[in-house]
Amino acid sequence: RTMQFTFGTVEFSRRRVRKKGENSLIPLDKFLQLSPRSRNSPLVEMKAAQMASDGVYRKAADAINLLTN
Repeated sequence: RTMQFTFGTVEFSRRRVRKKGENSLIPLDKFLQLSPRSRNSPLVEMKAAQMASDGVYRKAADAINLLTN
């Protein structure tokens, strides 16, 4: 899985735990509070929302691109 954190892009693998008769669980995702199929960490998403709400959307988008690429 590849994720964007405030300090850069991180690629990592994780294990899925299955118990008969129940949904599978990915303990690392639960520990890090990551949503399924999300590409950004919760902190990156929060900072992006703050930037977008504080000013012009285009400037916020440029700032986010600068910080995450």
